[in-house]
Amino acid sequence: MTTLPNTPKYNKVADTMSPRDTVYSQIIAKKIPVHVVYEDETTLAFLDHNPLTRGHCLVIPKEPVDHIDDCNEELYASIFETVQRVSKLLKTKLSPERVGLVVSGYEVPHAHVHVIPMYGGRDLQFPERPNTITSSTELSKVLDELVGI
Repeated sequence: MTTLPNTPKYNKVADTMSPRDTVYSQIIAKKIPVHVVYEDETTLAFLDHNPLTRGHCLVIPKEPVDHIDDCNEELYASIFETVQRVSKLLKTKLSPERVGLVVSGYEVPHAHVHVIPMYGGRDLQFPERPNTITSSTELSKVLDELVGI
């Protein structure tokens, strides 16, 4: 397994980095080798060097965009077309029970999607949540903030 030099973790340094000077920019520029699963004009998919499960991939846009929701519609669609292509490849070749997707964006300030083969129910979990149900009143407040009803 190759260790990537200067891989930023979420910290004050990574938080102030631009998408133009991240480890992903170096990967796109072919300065850091990766195991490419798929590549087209706008996206790159490669095996994660620190995988949660066997076959864990990352899909990134070649354009330096920090937040995935800042992508224009065409780039956003292209990213998720590649995500679907990689997901189907993983399902066909590695036979996981499911394929999970995660978009968090804290580790590297460059839009990316984790495509994670799930071989069992515990491969990708949300942290334990309190056993409380949010009231309809509270959900209505959130809804009002979101859509102004």
